Amino acid sequence: QGGVTDGADRERITLRQGDGLTAVAPGEVEVAVFSGLAEKKIWSLLCDGAAIVGSMKRLVFGPLTSLGYLRPRLRELGWRTVDENLVCTGGHYTLSFAVEPGTEPDFEPMTWHFGPLLFERQEPLLAAYLQDIRRRHHKAFEHVTRQRPGFRELIEHWPAAMARCSTWPGAPR
Repeated sequence: QGGVTDGADRERITLRQGDGLTAVAPGEVEVAVFSGLAEKKIWSLLCDGAAIVGSMKRLVFGPLTSLGYLRPRLRELGWRTVDENLVCTGGHYTLSFAVEPGTEPDFEPMTWHFGPLLFERQEPLLAAYLQDIRRRHHKAFEHVTRQRPGFRELIEHWPAAMARCSTWPGAPR
């Protein structure tokens, strides 16, 4: 629930080391955080720990890059997006999002890849984040047909996403 924990909360936290979810048993953990990893690696860890993941109440992700790989797979398994956050530190954008078991609303495909809740909130950093995606992946944008389907769809929806953000108050032009 945000913020720094006080002393009482710290006593309830146990840190364990292991590979992915191997350090816990099904039903033992309610929330898992996967951060600083590629989407494909996160997906691999989730698949390897499927029995454990199935018993969790919430998963939180902060992938190195969020490019349309993880989110559709989570949706297919019955996880819905409940929160999203976008920050920029030192010129690097980080998108994090949380999911819980449930049916995902029918978000527009254009918003789905970039953060549907960010669009709902009219996140001020979203336009700059979209521009950063285009800058970092310019070659992929030039060769759309060679991309895997999820990333190809992300690229195809990028112009509409940028157009939507540009209409918000205070958006960069």
